Amino acid sequence: MSRINTALIAIAIASLLGACGSTSTATKPTSTATKPTATTKPTAAVDLGTTSLGKVLVDAQGRTLYLYKKDAVGKASACQTTCATAWPPEETSGTAKSGPGVDASKLSTITRADGTKQVTYAGWPLYRHAADVKPGDVTGEKPSSQWCVVSAAGTAVGG
Repeated sequence: MSRINTALIAIAIASLLGACGSTSTATKPTSTATKPTATTKPTAAVDLGTTSLGKVLVDAQGRTLYLYKKDAVGKASACQTTCATAWPPEETSGTAKSGPGVDASKLSTITRADGTKQVTYAGWPLYRHAADVKPGDVTGEKPSSQWCVVSAAGTAVGG
């Protein structure tokens, strides 16, 4: 065996033995990255999806989005607290993104009473219905309802 190989092996063994017997009090490295919290909302995406009522606005998971007729276009949401449990607002952390067939110029946000940003389309605050569990569900759409699914034009469908 050459002297270089013998020296390398000796260094490797010494390093291993030193590490095994070490009484170092080194700490784990800490991360300076911010972890997302439960209140952090991702940037929303609004797309068109197919339902039994035709093509309507949906969120990034394909869940149907609704407008509330008691809301005023471009104004604060009329659906707060208990209402927002059954009709969760479509919230975002930034500017909502538009998918194919969705007019980006109609997307905006309003600030809710709790300080979160709610996505609007053609001035209407957007919501989901808590009972809509899969893409295409439209359980919130009922005849004579105050809640309507939203067309790509930004108008109420049905209701």
